[in-house]
Amino acid sequence: MTTKCEKFKKYDICDTAVKNKLGRCYYSSKEKLCKPINYNMDKPIKGYKYLIGPISYREYYSKEYNKHVILIGDYHVIGDICPDTSNKDNTINIFELLLMTFKNTNEKIDFFIESAFQRKGYYTITKEKDSYLENINNLFQNCLRIDKKECPLRDKVNFHYVDVRSHILLTAPDVAYVDPSQIQRYKLRVKQFSTLSETSEGFVNKIKEIYKIDRGLRYIEDEDIREVLSEYFDDAIETYYNNTIDSFKNISNNIDDPEYDFSLDQKIIRSNSIYYTVIMDYYAMVRMFRYFNNDEKNTSRKIITYFGEAHNLRIGEFLEMFNFQLIRDITGVTKEGVVGFQCLNIDGLELPLFEGKIPE
Repeated sequence: MTTKCEKFKKYDICDTAVKNKLGRCYYSSKEKLCKPINYNMDKPIKGYKYLIGPISYREYYSKEYNKHVILIGDYHVIGDICPDTSNKDNTINIFELLLMTFKNTNEKIDFFIESAFQRKGYYTITKEKDSYLENINNLFQNCLRIDKKECPLRDKVNFHYVDVRSHILLTAPDVAYVDPSQIQRYKLRVKQFSTLSETSEGFVNKIKEIYKIDRGLRYIEDEDIREVLSEYFDDAIETYYNNTIDSFKNISNNIDDPEYDFSLDQKIIRSNSIYYTVIMDYYAMVRMFRYFNNDEKNTSRKIITYFGEAHNLRIGEFLEMFNFQLIRDITGVTKEGVVGFQCLNIDGLELPLFEGKIPE
């Protein structure tokens, strides 16, 4: 059953009447329709040729750490889907694949998603972008909160919302806000950031204190992993601070000028954003390797991430540093020699996920 969207056409939810009648919906920009999507939908478990949504799929395994990790990369927009989806029987979308995997698992899965850090009892449907990532966030909204009692998958999946950047009280200026609709918010962030007087080391400590992201380190058994994670984070955040603080102080003095040119701001932010995005990756990797509830056996074994591609590339590098074996690597279907589709050729990939053979 489908129905035209009455409002929120750019996003992933139907109008109120349709939402109340059908339950959760997702928005298809291709068909301009709101379609019902729910936790009970069933997709046959068989071979499919195309996976719609992601731009990459990498699968890692380590016998030493007893971890099986699947990194699924997102592009943060909805663009061109698969070049040939006329045969619906050989395509599956990312929503259907995740639900199939979660519902059919015999061992608990840890699902890490680039989702805003949630406060107790609080969830906001995201409306900023039309993307597969935001659709997945909204699909699992009842699971992306501290209280999981309304999450129908709570016995099969541990949901981790790991984008702690949204929770920070000292938020660095973001390129997303160098935009006419967000300019006042951007100016406020620049002015707040430019008033900092800490040394780079002091800034690192302040970030750690605000995020409380060091809290999980002591629950990682492997000392080498603890040290590498901590040093990598410290170096990245110190570099970000040293590279930007003087520039933002100068920007703050001129930003209210009606003739101010924001192009310089974008260059500064983009050239240093790689250091600032480490915050989310560090938090996620600590949770992947730590144990919970004072039980050393209570740690993630089967892991799926759905992150932006840059985050997954960094996590993949970290896993390879500790000799995780890359056992599957699928990149997007190409168009004119480059990855041009949010589509993966998964012909031969055993489903549900984690069912394929792993190295002895």
